Amino acid sequence: MSTAKVTLIEALELLNTAQRNGDIFGQTARGFTHWLDKYHDNRTAWHHGILHHLENWMEGNQEYGTPGLLGRPEMATAIGEFVEGMLD
Repeated sequence: MSTAKVTLIEALELLNTAQRNGDIFGQTARGFTHWLDKYHDNRTAWHHGILHHLENWMEGNQEYGTPGLLGRPEMATAIGEFVEGMLD
């Protein structure tokens, strides 16, 4: 299995854990007008809102996540898949 695939799986697992334990999607949805006003594009607004709430959640839950995972391209892919799944 390639490193990128492992990293994508780790990113998706992290997002699912953060959603179960911290409702990062709900937090983003409740403040979505802020993100939309800031980024003027639905996809970008969701991405940055989820990333923001994920980062905040991770600060209090240091045992989750691989160091550097938030800045990897696979995290952007995982956030896109996560948002699409939540909006369906």
